[in-house]
Amino acid sequence: MKQPLLTVLVITYNHARFFRGCMDSILSQKTDFPFVVHVLDDASTDGTSDIVREYAAKYPDKVIPFVRHVNVGAVNNIFEGIRNVKTKYYATVESDDLWCDNGKLQMQVDALEANPDCSQCGHNTVDNYPDSPENPDNGRKFFDYPTGRRAFPKRSGLKSLKTHPSSRVYRTSALSLANLKDKGSVTWDFPSFWYFMAHGSAYYIDRVMSVYNIHGGGTWSGAPHDERKLHEIQNILMINEELDYRYNGFFLSHIKFRRFIKKPRLLRPFRYMKLRYFTKKENLARAYNKIFGIKDE
Repeated sequence: MKQPLLTVLVITYNHARFFRGCMDSILSQKTDFPFVVHVLDDASTDGTSDIVREYAAKYPDKVIPFVRHVNVGAVNNIFEGIRNVKTKYYATVESDDLWCDNGKLQMQVDALEANPDCSQCGHNTVDNYPDSPENPDNGRKFFDYPTGRRAFPKRSGLKSLKTHPSSRVYRTSALSLANLKDKGSVTWDFPSFWYFMAHGSAYYIDRVMSVYNIHGGGTWSGAPHDERKLHEIQNILMINEELDYRYNGFFLSHIKFRRFIKKPRLLRPFRYMKLRYFTKKENLARAYNKIFGIKDE
């Protein structure tokens, strides 16, 4: 029997309502290579764990359950899942989302095989509001970009493509877990995209092949607005430090132009110029923490 070429990491916590739809969309994938499905259940309390075991029993050669008895949080749950990947590629999807094209994995692996310098491959995604069918954003595409390769942007700002996590297939060899500063750099949405972008180009396929379900129980969509803003700032600072501030101006401009902070004077021109050009790299973490009021550990 051929060894699997790809591992699908299904991230789940209290997703009983959506879990079957996600799993069925994965198991319906048509590929000319074998793949395995690792289900990372972080001690769900709504019956999801029982459904995980049901799928593992029904597909013993394909679905491998990792059901926790104690909740360890998203970062640790996903990171341990990544550590268990033994295949050339891995894909990620939270189990309240799903894939909507059974050729998704084949197209993405073909793209990565043809472009060995690409560290990841993503595609277009649509928004779906399962509790609000009248929402005008139902079916809205994420992007309007042509298919092709993209390197880390040279200009500041984040107008470049950043794909949804449900759309990504990663090249496992681009990871260097032993040298990682923060687990969140390869587990959270924003940092993981830019981590892989810094370790190879990205290939984008302009085809809708995943659905992002936006609902009140979502880890991100269900969080309060201020909490999301703070989390985004922390993620920007995290990946900036992870990449040794090589792209400091790029990430700094994202904080500045997206107006994540309530007091714009915190990034008035003098401080912005100092952070971007004059603060020594080894002092940047402290400088950022001071400006954003984040206490040093």
